[in-house]
Amino acid sequence: MLKIEGLSAGYGREPVIRDVDAVFSGAQIISVIGPNGSGKSTLMKAVMGLCSVFSGTICLDGRPVKEMRSRTFAQRVSYLPQIRPAGSITAGRLVLHGRFPYLSYPRHYRKQDYAVCRSVMEEIGIWDLKDAQMEALSGGERQKVYLAMALAADTDFFLLDEPATYLDVRYQAELSALMQKLKGKGKTVAAVLHDMNSALRISDKVLVMRAGRIVMEGTPEEVYAGGVLREVFGVEVRRFFDENGTAYYFTAGIDRPV
Repeated sequence: MLKIEGLSAGYGREPVIRDVDAVFSGAQIISVIGPNGSGKSTLMKAVMGLCSVFSGTICLDGRPVKEMRSRTFAQRVSYLPQIRPAGSITAGRLVLHGRFPYLSYPRHYRKQDYAVCRSVMEEIGIWDLKDAQMEALSGGERQKVYLAMALAADTDFFLLDEPATYLDVRYQAELSALMQKLKGKGKTVAAVLHDMNSALRISDKVLVMRAGRIVMEGTPEEVYAGGVLREVFGVEVRRFFDENGTAYYFTAGIDRPV
């Protein structure tokens, strides 16, 4: 269990998120949604120790994260950041970086590390890019390589900050399927998503943020029925069910300015 209590965090001297409580646990997909600037990415960065924490606690299985060795934490939690520079490195070598938490210094990759990286690259469909330079890849291809690097760590928790960025419609669908697959393996997937409709469709739990706070937490049904989406986003959201009873959500139009 990754538990966040009373968390205020940000940059410099100013908090971006305030008094945030959240729990990431179990085999489930948790989406974090909200308008631009609501603190979604800052929440992820605070958990990973990438911004200033002013107050509150972050615990992994009851142990404060700040007391854990970075290597131990990295063996449990993977993070896909929003901004990812390409760099002068091949795709295959970058994916291998996901195995760093399991290597002692100096780093010498083992057969099992190469096997894991090949497996995740094949799973995502980018094994043919293994020798390609990252700077020569398209935005979508780079995104999939970074996702493969996160998967290569084989952790229990995956924190994904806008993982669908640069991905076309087909690969967004594949990403959703991959998140479901991770859930099926008992992993916890927490993702910042801009596509509210996809978030409601694929998630077990949704956190709705506004102005640095979580204003509602619940199942997609609870979030939809609670009226918070109209309040936070200023849009009308509607739902329909297919012949199998699966719920789909779509934005029907602008309700009012936010």
